[in-house]
Amino acid sequence: MHSLRGVGISYRNEFADQLDDLKEMVDFLEISPELFYHPSTNEELSRLKRDFTLVAHSLSLSMATFEDINERKLDRLIELSNEINAPFITDHLAVSSVGEYSLTDFIPSFFIDESIHLLKDKARHFHHHVGRQLYLENITYQFNWPNNVYSECEFWVRLLNETEIGMLLDVSNLYVNSVNHDYDPYQFFDALPKEKINHLHIAGFTEMDGILIDSHAEPVHEEVWRLLEYILENAPVHTINLERDMNLEGTKDVKEDLKRLKQMFQANYIL
Repeated sequence: MHSLRGVGISYRNEFADQLDDLKEMVDFLEISPELFYHPSTNEELSRLKRDFTLVAHSLSLSMATFEDINERKLDRLIELSNEINAPFITDHLAVSSVGEYSLTDFIPSFFIDESIHLLKDKARHFHHHVGRQLYLENITYQFNWPNNVYSECEFWVRLLNETEIGMLLDVSNLYVNSVNHDYDPYQFFDALPKEKINHLHIAGFTEMDGILIDSHAEPVHEEVWRLLEYILENAPVHTINLERDMNLEGTKDVKEDLKRLKQMFQANYIL
């Protein structure tokens, strides 16, 4: 559990000219550390950390890979997290790289016992070296591995009960997967250990040929707002982050989503 409280948004370059407005609307910004490793970003990062609390949302730990954590990537993440004084660190329950080669999309974890054992070891290593709480995000996926022995929900329950890892519950991803894989998102959430759910993501999705895509390109849909309301009523959520990556020419709907998100958070915040 972390000490930060409130509502944030994922930082995008399109927001650079609107930071003064954002300061009035958010309690933190979420940044992807990998975008700030190059010295050319030093000035931008200095400006952001001067004006905002920054949360590190990593893309490259590849926690579900059957390899040790890449120490070079971990060291860079530690260095940046220390620089911005990140209250916690997030990444994904996914394969995002193989060796030094980064993938163009996340690949889902195998839901098997070996993955649990692997993640236990990686979590111990991470917390020993980083000294910050780690939250892993539930990703969207289009297929299940044929050798899975657990459902996604069963796997998450074991992972959260048997490791120090917290869950970055992406409410939109939960809804998208529930439609694409035909399960009840409320039953999925009800099965999870609520004390491990302190940080949320929310975003808009896109429908293509009957399949929902986690596009981050649209305003949050009503079905996701309803699911969020239920989650806020039943879990000790401390922080919620809005993701919007595309269709940012006008930000009116982004600000409307932030306003609604803040109202819901304040109405349902569990001390």
